[in-house]
Amino acid sequence: MDVMFNAYQKLLDKARFKTSISILELGSGTGYTSLQIAKKIPTKKITLVDNNNKMLDVSRKTLRLAKCKKEFINKDLFHLDLKEKFDLVHSAGLVEHFGGQKKERIFNLHAQLTKPGGYCIIYAPTPTASYRILRKTAELLGTWKYTDEIPLTEKELTQAVKRTGLKIIDVNYFWKHYWLSEVGILAQKISPR
Repeated sequence: MDVMFNAYQKLLDKARFKTSISILELGSGTGYTSLQIAKKIPTKKITLVDNNNKMLDVSRKTLRLAKCKKEFINKDLFHLDLKEKFDLVHSAGLVEHFGGQKKERIFNLHAQLTKPGGYCIIYAPTPTASYRILRKTAELLGTWKYTDEIPLTEKELTQAVKRTGLKIIDVNYFWKHYWLSEVGILAQKISPR
């Protein structure tokens, strides 16, 4: 987890927040990353969305010591009807589980829920040589669990984010040459003039 958060931190170092922030994590899982962000950046509220109630129970335990308001939403992302916009919207291990129009809708959801001037971080597996070798080996052994996973190249990720209207600030990797490599992007919703 620390390898992943270190990559997040490098992206967050390029973001400029003026006040205490609101965080939205889509497909939140354990909520660990949102907790780590809140430890580094003054945070007034964390909202976690996941369609798995058991994972939200885990995230409630993860965030029990976070000193901010917390909201846990058990909902399918395609039926999410949040009116609130957030200073930071992020996900890791989410977008690669969708294809076609659903993938576009998930990217657009990130952008729609980001406040003007706010930021968005998205991480997804990327098909480096080490990723392809590990995945192929696991598939041959019958141990690969992520049968719907569609890894994204840096170009595919940046193009998908640009189509939402967000401005790309930075791109980085974690585990780039080791096992299941992930590519991440920091983008900003530019305020209309």
